[in-house]
Amino acid sequence: MEFFLPKTIEATHFQLELEDGRKVGEKTEVKKRLEHMPILFTDSSVLRVKLYKDKSLIYEALLDGTDYSGTLELKPVDQTGKINALKGQSFGAYKLIENDKTGMTSLFISPGDAFGADAYKMLSISEFENRDSKSDTGVLTKIDKEIIGLTFVMKDLKGYVLQFYQGDKPVFIGSLEAGETSSEGKLIVGEANSGGD
Repeated sequence: MEFFLPKTIEATHFQLELEDGRKVGEKTEVKKRLEHMPILFTDSSVLRVKLYKDKSLIYEALLDGTDYSGTLELKPVDQTGKINALKGQSFGAYKLIENDKTGMTSLFISPGDAFGADAYKMLSISEFENRDSKSDTGVLTKIDKEIIGLTFVMKDLKGYVLQFYQGDKPVFIGSLEAGETSSEGKLIVGEANSGGD
């Protein structure tokens, strides 16, 4: 069995389960095939596929055992409970690198699996509190890319939050907590599903 996923779905692994929750095979990299499945499927067999980004479950879909191919109807997994249980705890780190020649500073984040989030926006607290579903601020940036801003803005990160997204869906808010130096610190879990979208 293999899956062909659009590039917007940043799944790294999948796990198959029977309807009753029993696992079929091992968790497998998305780019690899699951072969020699140890069970036989009848016409009424229903499998569930779970897609993971590293360790975080991000999507689920049901597979119908009556055909050899088809389209997955992926449903994002709600991470609200998990995120709220970890509120105030660190889930990664950040680093600021200043370019003296340009007067610009780059923000790099290392958020671990970030509850399946694949992108983020940096918003001032006032932008975040005053935005509504009709207006959108900030630039959506892939998690593995930096945000570049004016050095004087990046020096005061207390006035900013990071809105994390899975696709275009807001997942949670994170804050930046300075470390021993002003150029590095921790990412802190905030509220789940905030962001007004």
